[in-house]
Amino acid sequence: MTKASTPSQPNAQQHSRASSLATYVLALTLCGVVSGGVGAFMILFLRACVWVFFGTWNESFMVALQGANPTRRIFAVIIGAACASAVWAWLRRTESVLSVAGLLKATQYTGARLAPRRLLAMIACALVQVMAVGAGNSFGRENAPRQMAAAISYAITTRLRINAQLARYAIAASAGAALAAVYNTPIAAIAFTAGVTLRQYSWKICTSAAYVSAIATPIVWIVNHGAPSTPLRFPSAGQMLQRLEQISTLEGIVLAVIFVLVIVCSAVVGIIMRQLCTGATRYAQRHYAVVSTRQQRALMMVTMLSAGTLTGCVAVIIPQLLGNGKNTLDILYGNATPIVAISLAVACGVLVLKPLLTAYSLRAGMIGGLLMPSASVGASLGCALCIAAQWFVPGFTLPIAPLIAAMALIGAACVLAVTQRSGIFATVFLIELAHVNMWMWLLVGIGVACAVLFSRYIEQWLERQQPEPNPTK
Repeated sequence: MTKASTPSQPNAQQHSRASSLATYVLALTLCGVVSGGVGAFMILFLRACVWVFFGTWNESFMVALQGANPTRRIFAVIIGAACASAVWAWLRRTESVLSVAGLLKATQYTGARLAPRRLLAMIACALVQVMAVGAGNSFGRENAPRQMAAAISYAITTRLRINAQLARYAIAASAGAALAAVYNTPIAAIAFTAGVTLRQYSWKICTSAAYVSAIATPIVWIVNHGAPSTPLRFPSAGQMLQRLEQISTLEGIVLAVIFVLVIVCSAVVGIIMRQLCTGATRYAQRHYAVVSTRQQRALMMVTMLSAGTLTGCVAVIIPQLLGNGKNTLDILYGNATPIVAISLAVACGVLVLKPLLTAYSLRAGMIGGLLMPSASVGASLGCALCIAAQWFVPGFTLPIAPLIAAMALIGAACVLAVTQRSGIFATVFLIELAHVNMWMWLLVGIGVACAVLFSRYIEQWLERQQPEPNPTK
């Protein structure tokens, strides 16, 4: 009997593996559809929020701001912060709202299923984030599509009874694909899933992310028509070579110096911004993760309201500070007309105030990300250096608009790479976001690689400067 049953065991194992693979592919397919649907819904929901607060239904946030007077812009941010604080206070009465990282940990270590209310809280939190950013509050909204897609994908993987490891891959891939679908950056979904969410590159993770993103992105094309999120139009490689032959030696040296300064300064700015916002997020997690008493809820709501009020008042002078920062890229790339003309003071204002406002908003308990805020800060840095060169270097007569656009792209990618600790994702994301010519890929890649290496050197130096703990104490 034993010998007769032995040959059937390999067949049973093969059948089980085939069944598991088919179930996993089915889960990835469903997750891709969910991610695409979430991405399309988030785009429309953001436009609806902008229409409610600013009275304009338009793809460009800056166009909506131009149609609103300064008083309306101030009160839009304040009302948005007040509404968001009320919903967040209600969601956190008894337990914290799960993040994507928290959901992945629960998938890996928790045997029991999460209660449906935890998933619904994640979805509600995602909607509040989009509403708050649509009103003009200063933080990134990239966590919103990730949270919603991850919550629904968790329900799918749980229903299909996929093992914990594959479920984590599917949820992470769905979250990354939803983010990429919103910004029409399908390849960046692979880098974000592996390099930022899971911090692990493997063929299984990359293929899963690519498959889910390939399904999700075309679904969102129904809404955005496949157009790049922030297009940046540059001359072709041949035209660029002709222009380079015409520049003087002084101008070539100045260009090289600006490029190096963008890299070095981006590393420093990225470290400062990451430390600021990381500290702010930790403070909020300690004090506002759960607000069980009326005093805690009132304190959190007042703090959020103060963050919105401060953002709205400062934005009267520099409207580019409103929102997640994408409007800064639109302006510097030449896709939108600024309310206040671009100048050295405005660029430095965004460079200094955007990290502070974002950190204060996160410290107040608002839930958001650093994706577009980091890119806007880096773009403002590149812009400021270009304008300064034109002002203070005699004989520097290159056209300023294309130079600002190029250095803004490089600065955005460098700062984003440092804040997200992923040079691959930052490079791919910004290139896909702008749809630049191939000759710019090399410059962005070199800039990001050098900025990441320099930031690591700075961090190691800072660690060596810290005093060693005294074992006798």
